[in-house]
Amino acid sequence: MIEQNIEKLTSLCGVSGNEQNVAEAVKGMFEKYCDTVYTDALGSVIGLKKGHGDGKVMIEVHIDEIGLMVTKITDEGFLKFTNIGGIDTRILPGNEVTVHGKKDLFGVVGAIAPHLLSAKELSSVIPKEKLFIDIGMSKSEAEKVVSVGDTVTFNAEFTMLGKRHIASKSQDDRTSVSVLLEVLSQLDETKLPFDLYVVGAVQEEVGLRGSTTVTYGIDPDFAVATDVCHGDTPDASENTFPLGDGTVFEVGPNISKKLAKNIIKSMDENKIKYNIEACGGNTGTDAWAMQICKNGVPTALFSIPLRYMHTPYETVCVDDVKETANAIAQFLKGLKKAGDALC
Repeated sequence: MIEQNIEKLTSLCGVSGNEQNVAEAVKGMFEKYCDTVYTDALGSVIGLKKGHGDGKVMIEVHIDEIGLMVTKITDEGFLKFTNIGGIDTRILPGNEVTVHGKKDLFGVVGAIAPHLLSAKELSSVIPKEKLFIDIGMSKSEAEKVVSVGDTVTFNAEFTMLGKRHIASKSQDDRTSVSVLLEVLSQLDETKLPFDLYVVGAVQEEVGLRGSTTVTYGIDPDFAVATDVCHGDTPDASENTFPLGDGTVFEVGPNISKKLAKNIIKSMDENKIKYNIEACGGNTGTDAWAMQICKNGVPTALFSIPLRYMHTPYETVCVDDVKETANAIAQFLKGLKKAGDALC
């Protein structure tokens, strides 16, 4: 089920500010488990599973993805672009993309051939300003279907690497939507002693925007964000976490100490596999914005180890997704009221 949900979610295209298709799909997926599902003015999706009691708990992920945006059609018909969200220019040349114009168009990110570069140019990164998208059209043809401001996404099919690893685009943070769905599935027959809000927030990649408005509107007793962190690779062992070794739980000033203590206790009691990540400041996730909404919201953060972040083939282990969902569901099941999480 997790694999199928990730495949469906990552096949959708929704660059920050243009998440409508993703939001509609997430809304439909939430409706299976929630009493009410709606979108706010910014476009974030909110599902409400009603409980008994007067508490409110929010579990949040973001649904947008990084991408590109057309800035110009050249006289030769090539498309110049800028990025939406953080993209390493080094990965772009040669990538297949889809330009979302009046119709979807296949394109290739092109650059000056290495044979035409000087020795100095060969040893440096080609600047983004010298890259372009080739859609095989003249300027007049391109102008009929492409406009400045159209978004562009990576072409990357869902792929299983072995039996337990998944590689695809936009797993940051669509894989966390599958965590929410798994939590809801585990809680489907449970009447919680508080209202549970599940949120798919927009525009995280450009400034944590959706989470800010949603948290302010719901004003929960406490909130839990789920995102991704860096998975280990042969060239990156520091500040990374092994895939298949469980969920990663954050500690530091972005995280409520009381909430963290109780979540860690719950994970130990329920034999959840986890690692601890210590962050001395901004976690770079929606948790940073959620914590200071309204009068302040006690916040926690789970992360799924992910390799090759912000590339076309981000990679996770299914086992870590399951452990993240289990950790959240078991913690919520163990609460007699929302306030117990902060005792």
